[in-house]
Amino acid sequence: TAASLAEAGIRPIRPEHRKMGEFLDLVKGFAPDYLFRQAPYEHHLPPEFRVDNLNFCRLCYVPYGFMTANIEESQFNQPYHRACWRIFCETRLHRLLYEKNSPLAASNVVAAGFPKFEALWAAREARFWPTNAAGGDTKIIWAPHHSLTTKWLGFSTFVENHMKFLQLARENPGLHIVLRPHPALFPKLLQHGVPQRDIDSFITSFTTLPNAALYQDGDFSPLFNASDLLISDGVGFFSEYLLTGKPIIYTDSGRSVGFNEAGNMLLGGLYRARSFEEVTTRLSLLLSGDDPLRGARESIAKVLFDPTKAFPSERILEILRSSCDKHNV
Repeated sequence: TAASLAEAGIRPIRPEHRKMGEFLDLVKGFAPDYLFRQAPYEHHLPPEFRVDNLNFCRLCYVPYGFMTANIEESQFNQPYHRACWRIFCETRLHRLLYEKNSPLAASNVVAAGFPKFEALWAAREARFWPTNAAGGDTKIIWAPHHSLTTKWLGFSTFVENHMKFLQLARENPGLHIVLRPHPALFPKLLQHGVPQRDIDSFITSFTTLPNAALYQDGDFSPLFNASDLLISDGVGFFSEYLLTGKPIIYTDSGRSVGFNEAGNMLLGGLYRARSFEEVTTRLSLLLSGDDPLRGARESIAKVLFDPTKAFPSERILEILRSSCDKHNV
């Protein structure tokens, strides 16, 4: 965001009241060597910033998220992907997915690692928890996705499970549950006909409990670090939370598009629950110390991010500098 850039000492230039064409001319005026986009999807952008108008420099792509859903054409073969000079992808598995799905194979793809993991690692000592949990209490993040129907991904279990989570918190004062919804969840509920009053009523019922809270801050790393486990239906938090080494219960909707090869790798470290009864059963086992996937999580985390090796940002910058030096010879 603009605020986080400002905190880092970077003064971002924003469109403000300029027309998009004028803002594009301003960008061109800087004569950039490289232009980065975090999302490949053209329909999210003004026409002026779509691929056809970006031929004045080398295009680069660092994915906004760790791509795990089984929508390979969408995630690995968009016009922006094909126009990129370099795609700096998350893992070797993702590079293979580009090779499989793109007509360019992986000729413009480098498995540099996921810079967001680097940021989470840097913030690993930060802690915040919004309820007054005591030493013996269990701190749980409940993170429901926004994909309510099979028209788009179909991962979310919020509709069928939200009252069950409320009951779980009511009946177990030693479980401190923080609802951290995907930012699009509540807007999507409204779009699908759920009245605002029903959403507000649930949030009020949930957050008035002393052991429950709603957390919607963009910086979730302090919440991760303070928690004991994650319960989520997907999909972005799976890879990010695995870096903590703590357990994850995956609430499987049974109707999702499923996972690609990278997502299937993550599944090896998750406890899969196909019903809320399975959620509570697994939760009880974890609270008793029964955590057979601990070793698997540690192994997967090393594949995702190894702090003893060069960080993703360092690898990306090295490639950019090397190319720029050669270009300017």
